[in-house]
Amino acid sequence: MSFPPRPPMVPYGIAPGMVTMPMATHMMVGAYGASSMTGGRGALLPAPPAPPTSQAKPMRLVRPQNGANEGPPVTVFIGNISGRAPDAMIRALLSACGPLASWKRVSTFGFSEFPGPEAALRCVRLLHDRQLADKKLVARVDGKMQALVDTYKTEQRSRIDAEEASGGAAAGVGEGSYLDAKQRGMDESAEKNIAQIYRDYQEDINNYEILQKEEAISKTARVLESADISEEKRDVIHREIGKFRESMKVGGG
Repeated sequence: MSFPPRPPMVPYGIAPGMVTMPMATHMMVGAYGASSMTGGRGALLPAPPAPPTSQAKPMRLVRPQNGANEGPPVTVFIGNISGRAPDAMIRALLSACGPLASWKRVSTFGFSEFPGPEAALRCVRLLHDRQLADKKLVARVDGKMQALVDTYKTEQRSRIDAEEASGGAAAGVGEGSYLDAKQRGMDESAEKNIAQIYRDYQEDINNYEILQKEEAISKTARVLESADISEEKRDVIHREIGKFRESMKVGGG
């Protein structure tokens, strides 16, 4: 005995004949990780806001209060340098005028660089036409820097004139001057240092010829040390060099 086929099961509440689709589980990613649409807090909470993008603050240049290093670097040409003046002395003279950024000597001239116009101008004021051994130094601002230095002088004069008009600290400096009392004091201090440097190196200047001969002897001795000669000849040469050095000391004294 056969029975008619059984009708398919229909979920409760669905009318017969209605086509249904299988339920799919959709996943969403929320603040608490993956969860389904039908449950979980992740589908209900919005994602946290993105952190604000940080912007770099513009760098603010802070100038030194003493004003000694303000402004762009200024190059000063130093010429007519005596061969009797050792390079260490020239470097010391330049450093007495202010912070020395660099110094390069080429025989009888060289180029010094200062970190601002104030020290560069002090170098020109104190060293130009100054007698050093058998020559007079030449100190002048590099031509490319002249416009910058002129602007600095003009600004200094305007500031001093304004202070004089108001009876400020610059009163009595003098009409047209770009040097205030502070800079004049720094010039005086630099002059004292320069005078001391002259005293420190005076012996080297006076004994220039002896020092040159001593240097030549030292070079010769170094060559002989590396030469392929007998010990007997080497001893004879060292004795002769010693005698020559003694004679130079006697003559120099």
